[in-house]
Formats: sequence, structure tokens, C-alpha cells
Amino acid sequence: MLAGDFAYFAPDLDHTNQCVQEGLKDWLNWLKNDIGFEGFRFDMVKGYAPHFTKLYLEATGMANNSSLCVGEHYTANLVNNEAVYDQNPSRQAIVNWIDGTGGVCMAFDFPTKFILNATVKGFQPTLWRLIDPQGKPPGLMGWWPGKAVTFVENHDTEPVRNNGQDFPSSGLQLGYAYILTHPGTPCVFWRHMFDGDEGLKSAIRALMRTRTRNGITSESPITILEHDADLYMARIGNKLTVKLGPRYELGSRLPKESDGWHLACSGQNWAVWEKR
Repeated sequence: MLAGDFAYFAPDLDHTNQCVQEGLKDWLNWLKNDIGFEGFRFDMVKGYAPHFTKLYLEATGMANNSSLCVGEHYTANLVNNEAVYDQNPSRQAIVNWIDGTGGVCMAFDFPTKFILNATVKGFQPTLWRLIDPQGKPPGLMGWWPGKAVTFVENHDTEPVRNNGQDFPSSGLQLGYAYILTHPGTPCVFWRHMFDGDEGLKSAIRALMRTRTRNGITSESPITILEHDADLYMARIGNKLTVKLGPRYELGSRLPKESDGWHLACSGQNWAVWEKR
């Protein structure tokens, strides 16, 4: 049954009803076998118990790690659309949902999206937000990267929604430099890839190539090297070093060519080095 705060979004389907279950199983199998779907995005999963997602996936034979499944569990700690530093309740709620599916489905990493929003919003960056008290990334990525689908924008938060949750346009390149180099499964927003300005599209393509070339995966290890207001540096899989923020005087912390590091791509307030 639909949760109370989401009841106005959709019809109140009773997923415990056998007829409803069989109808949804038939529909999903039609999408898979006749239309050619290779994965599913489950919308508004707070509206029904997570074990039903597992039930429907098993009926299609796609309850395995080789198939794509991602749930939209819209959760983040926000005050007036601003992410608070402690995202633990939000990511715990998402982890609980993934556990409820038996681990067969990933989830959109809303905590990471809103932390990134807050990091680049305003006149001064607050890149210290990109680490939690345990020294890990602050979103779902920091707890369960293999199940985290990271993103900077989606159809619910884009500017046309006018809900104050869109990603600041001036920080889009920096946001993609973060998710396309870090663990998790990054998701690029269609408008940014195909309707965005040439600078943004070029940066996304360069970051994609760098990620692929260096074999960065959803579970690549990460070490956060610096986390200050105007500087964030991290090393991923000992293959990439990422610098975010306007500070350029890095001194001895700058990756050195003598140590095998080569500048792979860069843009406004971000740079990525790869290990040769």
C-alpha cells in the first residue's frame, strides 16, 4: 500500500493482491521479452514494501547482479532544500530498502546529490562536506557503493520543476568530475549530455573516457586526501587523483609526473590525473 506522504502521487494498488501481482509480472515480462528491456527503474518505491520489488524481479529472471535494477527511494536530510551535514538517517533508510529487496536492486543516491548541491551552492564552496566523520564519502556511496547510483540531476529536480532542488549550473562540471571518478554507478542526465552547452558535454565525455580507461568500478577503493572549504582531493583505486575547488597552490600534494601521474582532463575548479 502507498505510504501516507506519497498517497497523492499514484493509484493505491494493493500489492498483496494476487491479481495485481500477476498483472505486474505479466507486464514486466512483456517489457523484457517483447520490447527488449534489459533492466528496470522502479519509481517511488517508498509507496510499497521492498520485498515486492524482489518478487517482481524474480518473476522476470532478472534478480541477479548482471541485470540493472534501480529504485527511486527519494530520501535526504533537507532543511529548506539545503542538505544538512549528517546524512546518516537518509542513507540508512535507503540501505534498509535495499536490504528489503534482498539486495537485488540498487538505489539512487539522493544524499550524495544533495550534499553536492550544498557544496557548490552560494558564493563560497564548502567542499569539507564531501567526507563523513568516518573518513568516507557522505552519501550512500560511502556505505554501500556497489548499490549506489549517483547523479547530479534528474527529472524531479531539474530547473523546470522550480522546487529549489536543481543543481547549480555553475557547478555542473565539478559535480560530474566527482561522480564520474568516484565509486558508485554514475548516471548522466540526458539534458546535460545532449542539450547542454558544449563545454559541459565535452567535460562529461572526457571524464567518461578517463573512468573507462582506468577501469574505475562501482566498488573501487577511495582515499580522501584533503577536505577543506575550497579544496577536495581524493585518490580512487590508486589509478585516479581528483582535485575539486578553486585552490591551485597545492605544493607537494600535487600529483607529480615523476611519480607516474599525468593530467587526464580538467575544467573550471576541477582536475583529474591518471597513473601511468
